[in-house]
Amino acid sequence: MSILVFLFLLCAGSSTAAAADLYVSATGEYDGQTAYTNLQEAVDAAATGDTLWVEDGFVCASGATTNANGASRIYVGKRLTLRSRSGTLDNPVIIRGAWHSDDARFGENAVRCLETRAGGTRIIGFRLEGGSVNTNLTGDARLAGGWLGTGVLSNCMVTGNSAVECGAMYSHITAQPLTAYTSLVSSNYARSSRGSHYAGSFYSTQFIGNSSDGSCGVFYYGTYSNCLFAGNSAKGGDGVGVLVGTAMYDCIVSNNTAGGECGGVSYTPRLYRCTFIGNRAMGGAGGAVRGGAASARAIAVDCLFQDNEASGSGGAAQHIVASGCRFDNNRSGGNGGGCDGGIFTNCFFGGNIVSNSGWGICNGGGVYGGTLTNCVLVANKAWNSNSTWPAHYGLGGGAAESKLHGCVVSNNFARFSGGGLGNSSGADNIVVFNTSGYQGGGLMRGTHARTLVAHNTNLSSSGVTAGGGASLVTATDCTFSNNFSLGTAGGVNECTLTDCQVVCNTASNGTGSAWGAGGIGGASKGRLVRCLIAGNMATSDAGNTSLGHGGTGGTSGSTLIECVVSNNTAQQRTGGVSGGTGYNNLVINNYSGADGGGIFGGTHYNTLVVGNVARRGVAGVAWGTVLYNCTVTGNTSQNNSNGGLNTGRVTSTISWGNVGAKDSLTYATNSCSSAVKDTHGPGNTAANPKLGTVGRLQYVPMPGSPCLNAGVYQPWMTDMADVRSHDRHGRRRIIGSAVDMGAFEAPTWGTVLLAR
Repeated sequence: MSILVFLFLLCAGSSTAAAADLYVSATGEYDGQTAYTNLQEAVDAAATGDTLWVEDGFVCASGATTNANGASRIYVGKRLTLRSRSGTLDNPVIIRGAWHSDDARFGENAVRCLETRAGGTRIIGFRLEGGSVNTNLTGDARLAGGWLGTGVLSNCMVTGNSAVECGAMYSHITAQPLTAYTSLVSSNYARSSRGSHYAGSFYSTQFIGNSSDGSCGVFYYGTYSNCLFAGNSAKGGDGVGVLVGTAMYDCIVSNNTAGGECGGVSYTPRLYRCTFIGNRAMGGAGGAVRGGAASARAIAVDCLFQDNEASGSGGAAQHIVASGCRFDNNRSGGNGGGCDGGIFTNCFFGGNIVSNSGWGICNGGGVYGGTLTNCVLVANKAWNSNSTWPAHYGLGGGAAESKLHGCVVSNNFARFSGGGLGNSSGADNIVVFNTSGYQGGGLMRGTHARTLVAHNTNLSSSGVTAGGGASLVTATDCTFSNNFSLGTAGGVNECTLTDCQVVCNTASNGTGSAWGAGGIGGASKGRLVRCLIAGNMATSDAGNTSLGHGGTGGTSGSTLIECVVSNNTAQQRTGGVSGGTGYNNLVINNYSGADGGGIFGGTHYNTLVVGNVARRGVAGVAWGTVLYNCTVTGNTSQNNSNGGLNTGRVTSTISWGNVGAKDSLTYATNSCSSAVKDTHGPGNTAANPKLGTVGRLQYVPMPGSPCLNAGVYQPWMTDMADVRSHDRHGRRRIIGSAVDMGAFEAPTWGTVLLAR
């Protein structure tokens, strides 16, 4: 054997021999071995790396080692392993500290349970209980009634200990934090903060019933895996604790309470597959989680937040980035019943409530101030019982002040406005079956694109409330369908719409005290471009014949550009368009119970009014309407009132082929109607306009028509930036020597032209 091999084996043998087993028992005997009866004596006798085997049930409740950190029942200054015989909590070794006195936790007579000074120390199957500290000292001496130091706990219990900070444990070696496995940390108390500990790494460990008179019911820092945090509390904030960039994995955080903000964990935690249930922030925001500012949000992945509550904003969480998370039945007294602020992807919000009975703002039943992608918001509620300031309270049953993309917003409720979404914007969303108590059953304010808004309801019958589908929104390429309002505007109210469909909506005014509008109501400031308004209905159960408008129905000032208003119904007046200003529209096949099957009031250009019916009253265009270059034909008054026109001033307009009494006009210029006479104005005719079809062009004056080149020139006819410079077919308004009467310009005969 070579000398090198011999020396190696000799050294190896010496190293192995250095680690010894020592024994401790109350009887002085341990499986036939002589045992220490005093645990501290055994610790002092052991060498670095030794293992102390302590009999199950052994109790150490006397003696103490005192140093600058105060008195500790057991002091370990070297790397050792202390373990019970079984290594479990079934019958653990007990190290019992002491209060200053029976009725005073803190003072010079207090004794903590354990202090360790060497990294790598292991404690297995021990119970550290009843320890406390001397508050007359400073620094680390005021910390950790249970365990001060560093090392690893396995199958241990740390319970009923007290300190100024970190009631249970504290590591005074930053580079060697505490580590615990399958342990229980319970009922510890901190007078200032951190009822349990400062930091560390914990696995399959339970933290139950710890408390702090200040902040952080359990910890300030650390990493946690498969841990339980239940029933912890902090009179200040953070019922469980603060995580600064560290993480929790597969943990349960349940029924923790903060007297201030954040019932669970706060600042910048990273949370993976965790469950937060029943946590409470009694004095502020974030029932379960509260992140930092926009650059320091909490992060949650595949987590569940259920039945959490905050007196402030964010029933479950505030300032969080969440992916694949579920937020159920959380509640807040501020904004965001589920969450206040954050970024959400593939998340679910169900049954969350924001509620306030006073003057506090409470908006966003599911989310307030969030950015949501591919999320679902169902059965959330924004509620405020104070009815004196409806504009700002109880807004956005599903979400408020948020941005949404690819989301489903369904069955949410807002006490006042925006049953689905309030003051929010989005695209490619589905907003269905939501309800508002004041206006905007589906949407209230905001900008939206490619969104379906359907089967939403506005419950208020007040004349100043409106919008079963939406109110005060800007929308592009959206569909508003099958919405309902007890007041005005079954579909949309005072909205700016482009390339949208407003179809099959209903408004019902049961009291008759205010007008109802089926498709677009109260649109005095509304603007609709290239929209379809079809199949809407307005009813007025009180039978007030001066009220109830069906298609767009509202007050004057609405603007319709190149729209189709079709197959709308009003129980009373105005089946199609009520008031406002219309450009190049088609008003077709609408029905009214009284005057205005097609149009009632307003000013209209280049518009075709055809196939409309009035059960009683004027069928085509009624009462005070001003028309320029319009065609009114094929309308029917079922009680033989005016089939075409009974209105104010018309210019370059054709009214022909209507069923009912002849037209009644106040003044006409260069128009064709059965009612016109020279006394109405110059250039009128009662001759057949000879309307026909050429290719795709309909209702065009054919050769020999008295309407060809017989209209009145208007400056806007040659201004290509003005929509009125083109006819209803989209062709230039003047073809030939002069403008034609009616909504359509005839082609130059002998030339093949196609409609735009």
